[in-house]
Amino acid sequence: MWGRRKIMNKTIINYNIPIQDKKHIDDYYKMCKKILGDDFEPKEKYLTTNEHVDILMDRLYEAIKKLGEENGPYTGDDIEVRIELEYKPENK
Repeated sequence: MWGRRKIMNKTIINYNIPIQDKKHIDDYYKMCKKILGDDFEPKEKYLTTNEHVDILMDRLYEAIKKLGEENGPYTGDDIEVRIELEYKPENK
């Protein structure tokens, strides 16, 4: 007899990825230092687009792993992944 299994069937990941490379970030820091003085230190480190993509891929992997582990390895079961991308321009 198989019994019942608890099914956790959905995880939603929302993540905004800024479009910026290291040069853009360095130029932004230079501009801030020019305006605010050489003592300017950002409150948080800005990440490049590639660094954000790496973080998102890690989160996706962890979510897939967690769903699989919580629901058990059953032949024929799978995890469906839907990815929707939308470009959102900055309001200028």
